[in-house]
Amino acid sequence: MARKVYMVDTENVSSSWRMMLADMTRNDILYLFYTEHSPGIGYADFKEIIKSETKPELISCYPGKNGLDFQLVSYLGYLLKSAGKTEYIIISNDMGYDCVIHFWKEQGYKVSRMTVYDLIQRKKARITQQKQEKIEKIPQEKKETNLAMKESSSLEETIEKLEVKEIAATDIQIEEQKKEFQQEGQETLLYLPQKTVSAEIVVSKETEITGKRGKRKKQIETEIIDTSASIHSGDTFLMEAEKEDSNQDENEDGRKLLAKLLSAHDVDVDTVIEILRHGSPHQLQKVYTQMLKLFGHQTGVELYHVLKPHFSALFTYAKNGLEHGIDL
Repeated sequence: MARKVYMVDTENVSSSWRMMLADMTRNDILYLFYTEHSPGIGYADFKEIIKSETKPELISCYPGKNGLDFQLVSYLGYLLKSAGKTEYIIISNDMGYDCVIHFWKEQGYKVSRMTVYDLIQRKKARITQQKQEKIEKIPQEKKETNLAMKESSSLEETIEKLEVKEIAATDIQIEEQKKEFQQEGQETLLYLPQKTVSAEIVVSKETEITGKRGKRKKQIETEIIDTSASIHSGDTFLMEAEKEDSNQDENEDGRKLLAKLLSAHDVDVDTVIEILRHGSPHQLQKVYTQMLKLFGHQTGVELYHVLKPHFSALFTYAKNGLEHGIDL
């Protein structure tokens, strides 16, 4: 698989880039371009980052108007010169990078841009696929479990039939020996000792059969316990999946409210949710600044004043979605 290099504009997307960590391979490289104006990283995001095998490389940039953008594309040109066959992906909502991307594409290089919305959709697709794979696996496990139980029952019946046959054969052997001794006229001297020996054989045989039966019974009970545990595990997963779907339904009203408030503006709902998730009623200035940065001054100011009367409900909606593991 070809190596991919991700170049993140942290001033623009904050810590949203963490959503792509699960899709990265060991060969991929992650560069984080930052300045003193880049937003901080929350503890929940930091915990997710340190658990990843991918370790990002931090590149400090000089601040200034579009300063980070210029330094990022300059570094892109440097990398293209040294590793031209690698695929390069810029993570930013800023469409200003597109002219640079088109230029390098015309030169035959693999360069593209991903937005926060693209990252969210990518994560949703991955989680949906994982859930589907687990759900499809459960019926097969139950089928195999039922088959194993059926085979165990059949085997136990076969063992019991063999035991009955062995006991019957032993009885026949005793009767034949008795008749033989009677025919030879040795009922008193020979029959009694031989009968005693035959009885000992029967007792030994019955003890051996009882031992086999007890050992096999214990083995079957163990298999049934393991089978029940497997079925319980599968049922538990289905219950958790249903609970998660219920949490998603409860958050649907919050998303509808947000979509209604944003209907008059051509902006992405998921991007606004991402801003709210990193903000709080005590950090309204941070929310205001992010809206101006991502949507421009005029649109950002309008959005802020439209959403402000509903901030309490919207912050709760965004935070609850994160706590329940719901992809907003």
